[in-house]
Amino acid sequence: MSQDLKEARKMRGSGKGWLSRSMKELQELCEDTDTSFELLDCAVSVFDEHMAAFDSLQAEVGLLLDIPADLEANIDETDRIHKDARKERARTATFLRRANNDSD
Repeated sequence: MSQDLKEARKMRGSGKGWLSRSMKELQELCEDTDTSFELLDCAVSVFDEHMAAFDSLQAEVGLLLDIPADLEANIDETDRIHKDARKERARTATFLRRANNDSD
């Protein structure tokens, strides 16, 4: 494995960690009945930034992979992470929409 690939995977791991933290924060805020819209909106913005950063880091790793099996495994892992992230993002959007409708 090349040094560039090792470094890219390390950076992607960090990005994945930040994305996971953002997902957990969204989940916790949606479960907290005292969460303000402003705080949740800010957390959504941070989540979106972490998702974009992860995607960028993931693309770098993908470009450095030469072996088809490694690339396929990389795609599968990314797909799983994206599914989890989209699920939490959609759940948060639903929470915000319902809360907004309740306040009208």
